[in-house]
Amino acid sequence: MKSRAWLFAPFLLAGIWYFAFEHTGVYAWQDLPPQTDGQQFRIILGLKDAEPRTWQGKVEVTGGEIAGLAGWRFSMQDRANNDGTFNFITKMQPLEDQLRQGSYFGQTEMAGQPAPRQVPEGLLLKIRGSGSARVTLTSGSTRLEFATEDIAYGSCADSLI
Repeated sequence: MKSRAWLFAPFLLAGIWYFAFEHTGVYAWQDLPPQTDGQQFRIILGLKDAEPRTWQGKVEVTGGEIAGLAGWRFSMQDRANNDGTFNFITKMQPLEDQLRQGSYFGQTEMAGQPAPRQVPEGLLLKIRGSGSARVTLTSGSTRLEFATEDIAYGSCADSLI
């Protein structure tokens, strides 16, 4: 009887070892909280354009300062500089099977060769300063202006230019 008990002892020890040391950690997911040291905005330009367009201009912030300016979906010679200047060209490309009902943006036919559509491009603007800063974007005759306090964290503000 004692010899049989010793046969099961290694299995018992292996089971204890496994459950004591080999467990998987728990993963938790949560949305990121709003930034406390500044704000960030994605400014998308030329959504309604039917042809490629050159966007060249400057972003200015009053009541705060530019902490960073980067391109969103930039390619080739597109540029955005931390002094607020930018220069990029929007592009027309076929977008395949991106049906988004109820919106002009992202809709393509499901059959045949997709028609070229405007590929959204824009700027990622990071600012430091008070929550009441005012952002002004100027490119040629186009001018976009908004107060940062008017745009809540995670929300979208449409100004079709």
